[in-house]
Amino acid sequence: TVVSNSGSGIYANVEKEVIPKGERTVIYGGLFPNIPDRPVILTLDKEGDTTFPKSKNLHTDQYGKFRETEWIATLGIGEYSLQASWTDDMAQKIQSQIIPFTVEKGLSHLTCLRKSSAEPEIGTDFSVNGSLSPALSWPIISLRMTDPDGQFSDISVQQDISASWESTRNFFNRRGIWKFRAYWPGNADYTGCESDELIIPVGTDAGRVIILGGGLAD
Repeated sequence: TVVSNSGSGIYANVEKEVIPKGERTVIYGGLFPNIPDRPVILTLDKEGDTTFPKSKNLHTDQYGKFRETEWIATLGIGEYSLQASWTDDMAQKIQSQIIPFTVEKGLSHLTCLRKSSAEPEIGTDFSVNGSLSPALSWPIISLRMTDPDGQFSDISVQQDISASWESTRNFFNRRGIWKFRAYWPGNADYTGCESDELIIPVGTDAGRVIILGGGLAD
């Protein structure tokens, strides 16, 4: 806590020092003494960015504390510093210590599912679908199909505006265990990822196949 000559003080902190892009993270702090309903200004600066500093106004709660949970999730990748301030009854502006934190590439998640529970048949269309999180504009998903002999082929599928992707085609030309897995390489803001493996028995006793990954879409 930073305390002024008048005896008033303020402290601030960030829940994490290193934060994946897009993750909700708590900024919290309080006043000394614990005064409710007092305006507090959060000031955020970013190294090497001329659009900063930026500020946000808060008020303390009934216990003289403040809390913010949305701001950091909107930030891009980079090095930041946060400081809180308030003006006490003696008209003195008191500032907290400066809190540094880093926003790094965000995490992504990809699913690969069978669209229908119907038993697949040789020579007929079959649908595999899934979604990428976070929802991005038209990302390209690579769908890898492995046949019963272990030979694989990759299919490019574009995710649509509803944040889902789907590939429907005549995948199966013989009996056996077919496997699917989806991949996304990542971009400047998010790390790449791969889905769980989806295993599809075709013309075999499905009850004897252990399904290691994937699932059935809703």
